[in-house]
Amino acid sequence: MIDADMTGRSGIGITLLCSELYGEDWMIKMLSTWSQNRKYRAFQPSALPEIVADLAGNEAVINWLLKHYFEHLVACGSQMEERGGNVEIKKAQKDFSNSAFEFLVAAQRAGSDTFVGDYVKHMMNLARVYSGQPLAKLTLELLKNDVTGPSVGEIKSIAISRLKKEAEMQRLQGDYSIVEPLPCDCADCGELMRFLQSKTKKSKVWPLAKQRRCHIHRMIDCMGLKVSHHTQRTGSPHKLILEKLDLHFQIEAAEIAKAKESLNRLVSIKSS
Repeated sequence: MIDADMTGRSGIGITLLCSELYGEDWMIKMLSTWSQNRKYRAFQPSALPEIVADLAGNEAVINWLLKHYFEHLVACGSQMEERGGNVEIKKAQKDFSNSAFEFLVAAQRAGSDTFVGDYVKHMMNLARVYSGQPLAKLTLELLKNDVTGPSVGEIKSIAISRLKKEAEMQRLQGDYSIVEPLPCDCADCGELMRFLQSKTKKSKVWPLAKQRRCHIHRMIDCMGLKVSHHTQRTGSPHKLILEKLDLHFQIEAAEIAKAKESLNRLVSIKSS
């Protein structure tokens, strides 16, 4: 989003009047200056469709804005996908979906099919940030606002594919496995992964030095794993006590039910 005081819709309007005197090159230079001075708020282009409408006829300026936001959103999304923990990603998904909606609407209104297509390809590569549920909501929001075309159909197809995978999860009685990739490949995280993926082990007693215990504590918390973890301060080294919580399996069952509901809703909608 552009700050409302100078770089929001009202600020764009002022500079647009000035651009009639000084030209598009002047306006692009001004926008570049604002960008370099961090006048742009991170990751919230909520006024972009309206700004693009206000700038009708100033194709060079519109292209600059779309390129600026495209690069910014792609960089933020890629970083979150690669480095974000599950808790962080869950909190950010709504903002990412809102920003994708605003960008896609603005790009389509500007007739910039290339930006639309490239951003859809970007979302295809972010299976964690744009999982089934956020993509389903994005699809419905686009259709609700009469945003149609091949790219919306493609987003819908990706959403359906991801929702199918989420909805088809089945857990047999006595299966305690938690399939969750960790953003760390150290030996201790490898051991944690083996425990999580074990179908038969629900708890683990793990003698571990303090620094290594702290790393596992942080990893479990940042990934939002429903695994209790505390230190038993006996012996040397002290022991890390892990236990998979029933809450994980309850949440999983609820998420599967939501995925099925969203899947049925999307499948029932005819693509334009």
